[in-house]
Amino acid sequence: MSFLIAFAVVLILARVIHGRIPNSAGVVIIAVAAWAAYFAGSRWIERRCPPELKPPGRIAEFSEGLGIGIGLFAGVMAVLWVAGVYHPTGWGTFAGLGTGALAALGAATLEEVIFRAYFFRLLSMATGTWIAVLVSSALFGAVHAANPGANLFSSLAIALEAGVILAGAYAVTGRLWVPIGLHAGWNFAEVHCLECRSPVDRRARRSAMEYSGDPQF
Repeated sequence: MSFLIAFAVVLILARVIHGRIPNSAGVVIIAVAAWAAYFAGSRWIERRCPPELKPPGRIAEFSEGLGIGIGLFAGVMAVLWVAGVYHPTGWGTFAGLGTGALAALGAATLEEVIFRAYFFRLLSMATGTWIAVLVSSALFGAVHAANPGANLFSSLAIALEAGVILAGAYAVTGRLWVPIGLHAGWNFAEVHCLECRSPVDRRARRSAMEYSGDPQF
């Protein structure tokens, strides 16, 4: 019940604000709403004080995840560069990094609440950790198949890499701070530091930002 209510809140809010405010702000607003719905549902529907959200150690855990996420993506791109697959085309600017960091954090928070705090946690209680890792990772990859420029290979890669790693981070720590940091670090390094997007993704993002009034475009 708690999951259904939170999911409905996310869907309704996304529908209401779509096209009315910049995408980055919308992601943050929806993430805050999902976080609040999860906390409220845990306390008043599940009747528990969620240990995965408790403050002690949160800054250190989030920072650890953030560093791992940025480091992992930078390592992947370094390997691709050495292999001659990745070709940097120039230097970027610092413009938009703050907005990008906020958007990366919002997206990471939203997805970790839905996929790890809700789906993985509840599924692991019913089926065990390993099945929950496999199923939640497959679903995570399938959802990202809707991304601009996505294909079967990219969805499988997301399921096998991000899905498994993020589920593992939650399973090992029993908390959300490391997975959120890891997810945010990866997204921030990919999109806003190394600018690793396909031409299809860049065109789609530019159109979406222009439609929503984002000042970056």
